Amino acid sequence: MMVRPNICAAALICFVQPVAADYAQIRDQALFALENGDCAKVWDMLWPHAKAGEVQARADLATLPYLRDFHYPGLAGDQISRTRDTLILAVHGAANGDPTAVETARAYLEVSNAGRAVSSCLEGATDPSAAARCVEGAVADGVIPDFPSFALGLDTVATLDAALPARCTP
Repeated sequence: MMVRPNICAAALICFVQPVAADYAQIRDQALFALENGDCAKVWDMLWPHAKAGEVQARADLATLPYLRDFHYPGLAGDQISRTRDTLILAVHGAANGDPTAVETARAYLEVSNAGRAVSSCLEGATDPSAAARCVEGAVADGVIPDFPSFALGLDTVATLDAALPARCTP
């Protein structure tokens, strides 16, 4: 069973964090695509920004499984892989102090000792720089991979013939 923190009663609740103007427009278009069930388009719109360092895009991608039963691209399409990807995106998305990403990350992190230390760090982070230090610590301690390695892994798997695209289940 997937951990589902009580964070996303509606799409508008999950997409409220202020963002840079250029990303905000992309985000609005992605939300429209999500409302219309075009999950592959949502991925194609947000993923390049997440890889380019837009922390809010990482946070937004972490909330997608709660909004539309979203599946990230990959080979298996299984719950464990989706949970792993959501955790990594949520922790990296928490680096700017996004409350939704912090809550999502903390819900997933509570299941292991190493994760609980990161969860406690995020809970005590009072500003984005403190949250970023928590994420850096999670990477340094091997709780999650650094974002470039994670992105390379997802992109590599997505190019395989057997890979499933980003999608939402009906």
